Amino acid sequence: MVAFLFIGVGIWYIFIEGDFLSGVWIGFVGWFLNSAAESTRQQVQVQERFRGVAVSSVMSPDPPTVSPALSVRELVDEYILRRGLRALPVEQDGQIVGLVTLADIKHTPEPEWSRTSVGAIMTRPPLRAIGPDASVTRALERLVEDDVNQLLVVDKDGSLLGILARGDVMRFLQLRGELGMRR
Repeated sequence: MVAFLFIGVGIWYIFIEGDFLSGVWIGFVGWFLNSAAESTRQQVQVQERFRGVAVSSVMSPDPPTVSPALSVRELVDEYILRRGLRALPVEQDGQIVGLVTLADIKHTPEPEWSRTSVGAIMTRPPLRAIGPDASVTRALERLVEDDVNQLLVVDKDGSLLGILARGDVMRFLQLRGELGMRR
């Protein structure tokens, strides 16, 4: 309401008072306030939609893992293109030793993929992880804070349970919307 009042006063200054510069500035402040209010409203709506939703309800469970000895070519052919996966945990001797993503692959020229191992390009620990009982709202905050596209979902003992990607969250929101579910 205040934002539209500012915009209205700005228009008044431009057309009635003839003070173009002051009118534009006041109108701009109103537009900025309206944009900030809209952004806050959307953020509250997203938080409301995820209230009470745990990461375990949205994550992709039991993701396949790859060996650090696997070639990047095999990774791309067998996992990225064939299965449509964008990130894979790297496992060695039953332990997660890294994460390989599309961004890691893009830094390696394609002619070198056959002779480059996943272990040479993977992201190494510390890896971004979250617990299965954490809220999706907290997970979204972590994705933004850490500027990553996915989080590993690990149990208290450190065992891998799944991956939560931004795409998983978007799919969840879309499906709830199509079903007409508000909460």
